[in-house]
Amino acid sequence: MNDDLYKVIFGKNVLSIGELVFFHCDNLKEVIMNEGLEYIKDDAFNQCKELESIKIPTTVKSIGEEVFYFCEKLKAIYLPGSVGYIGKRSIYPYNVSFTVYIDVEKAPDSWGYGWDTYIKDNIVYGYEMDN
Repeated sequence: MNDDLYKVIFGKNVLSIGELVFFHCDNLKEVIMNEGLEYIKDDAFNQCKELESIKIPTTVKSIGEEVFYFCEKLKAIYLPGSVGYIGKRSIYPYNVSFTVYIDVEKAPDSWGYGWDTYIKDNIVYGYEMDN
């Protein structure tokens, strides 16, 4: 756990966010991911209790399991339909007032079984993303 980390900005050369890399960073509030990022590994932001919103770049090919698991203050996730794969329970923020905005009308078949098990009522399909 790293209590001194409040904001993370990923450069355009970062291709992957490693497994458990920000696990339980209790004060991490802001994450900026740039185009070029391709992989977000399992549990990368698991239990980041202050994280409020996240925008996934269109270049992301895979989001692992339980990436945003128990992010208590997470209110919004902006998720492009171009993402190739999303793992089981990847988005489970532990907050009933959050929303997942997706820019397609239906989740792609390549997204893993159970990616939306706990969030079906919190998804807005067809959301127009800002670039």
